[in-house]
Amino acid sequence: MKLNTQPIRMTYDGCRQQVQRSLEEDINVPDVKPDVSQIMKEEGSVRIDEIYPVEDRYVVKGVMVYKILYLSEDEKRPVQSILGEIPFEESINLNFEAKEDVMRVRGRLDHLSASLINSRKIGLKGTMTLVLFGECILEKEVLSGGDESGNIYFKNKTIRVSDAIVSKHDMVRVKESLYLPGNKPGVEAIVYDETRLKNLNVRQENDKIQLSGDLSVFVMYMGDGDESRVQTFEMDVPFYTMLMCDNCREDMIGDIQVNLQKVDILVKPDEDGEERILEIEATLDLEIHLYQEEELTILNDVYSTTKELEITSEEVEFVNLKFRNITKVRVNDRILFEDGRRDILQICHGTAQVQIDEMEMNDEGIRVKGRLLCEALYITSEDRRPLGVLRGSIPFVQTIMVPNMTQDITYEVRPELEQMALTLIEGGDVEVRATISLDCIVFEKIREKMIESVVEGASLMEELEKKPGVVGYRVQEGDTLWSIAKEFYTTVESIRELNRLEREELKEGERLLLLKHINAL
Repeated sequence: MKLNTQPIRMTYDGCRQQVQRSLEEDINVPDVKPDVSQIMKEEGSVRIDEIYPVEDRYVVKGVMVYKILYLSEDEKRPVQSILGEIPFEESINLNFEAKEDVMRVRGRLDHLSASLINSRKIGLKGTMTLVLFGECILEKEVLSGGDESGNIYFKNKTIRVSDAIVSKHDMVRVKESLYLPGNKPGVEAIVYDETRLKNLNVRQENDKIQLSGDLSVFVMYMGDGDESRVQTFEMDVPFYTMLMCDNCREDMIGDIQVNLQKVDILVKPDEDGEERILEIEATLDLEIHLYQEEELTILNDVYSTTKELEITSEEVEFVNLKFRNITKVRVNDRILFEDGRRDILQICHGTAQVQIDEMEMNDEGIRVKGRLLCEALYITSEDRRPLGVLRGSIPFVQTIMVPNMTQDITYEVRPELEQMALTLIEGGDVEVRATISLDCIVFEKIREKMIESVVEGASLMEELEKKPGVVGYRVQEGDTLWSIAKEFYTTVESIRELNRLEREELKEGERLLLLKHINAL
């Protein structure tokens, strides 16, 4: 008996484990900074520096990067900021037995708050989530049929699977420059800055990935010369860059996450020697997964009409990318002042974070419930308190439509703020118009019986000669031509020819005439 084999090598997500960690730290105000009278806002991010295994767990090292904007009693420079990092080390015990070929970790900052302990000390509390995920590599020889000349018959099955051809982490640096508008004074010192990605476009080409979009830069600075007061400036800076990526192809299904990891802004003089050029260097962190849909042919069943067969099989789990879609959610609401203050002269900057509170599967797809946490930084009429912050929370509910939902799926929903506009309306409240994108990727698990080996045994001729040569049979529910042929030691071709069948499907109750194969021989 000659068996056909084919090699398969597939990469797929093997496991995923999530832990939440709280960080608390009391921050001392640097000696060069004035006392804190009021905290205006805080922001932060998580940076992973190292991951390594220790026995049955993984150790993750990194830092929580924070930035705090505050008001001081300094008359000349009432607006100040503090930058810093809080290191952490987390030991994650694995709750799975699979041996992962590649382990990675992704960190996100879920919440950050700063409270004033005294004028020289700030209490910082943060909550972060670490997601440890591994990628398994299935590499083996599988049977895919054989030679049927020895009265042995093979049944193959073709399944659609997704193979992660490229799965890696990478970084790319973007360097751009922008010029202050003519109506703005030069920069004496940057007080506070924020940068986020906008209009990101990721395009795959052969052996490379193109990235383009905008760096939305907000800068608060002290003006030079006679304009030594707080100035604000916001501009979208377009960028384009390219990353070389072996085995990348345009026709692959891409799942590429791009995060802004680090931004440095350096002030430089222009041709006239004035500090009016902002040089921006940003580091983009990329998590790259490129999938290729393949049809895999495996040996699903085998039988002989003349011999016993010893069959060894195992159940193997494959993964198929079932669904990928980006759903848009539009939010329109107001954020109000609770204390009755209405001294807004101008909104100078707005930020928001999308927070998902609950996700559940239903018959239609995935129901997502969350909130848009908004902050509006505004200029007031008070010289000693030139800035204020208005915060608000806007709830949303959205169902991501997923066709043919089953319980045997894994999914991930990644929320992003696509665009937001803040408008100061009559009465001093702020209207928020925003668009949220929910990037959803769904994988289904396919479990298939795979035959690993087939060994010929003793002859069945003596036993088969005692059985009737021709029998009548009434088709039962679930019967196929293959299952009937296997049970009665005949062949599919024999049944079709003897009963003049032109179709593969059988009807329950249908009568068939079956001829034992050794009689046909």
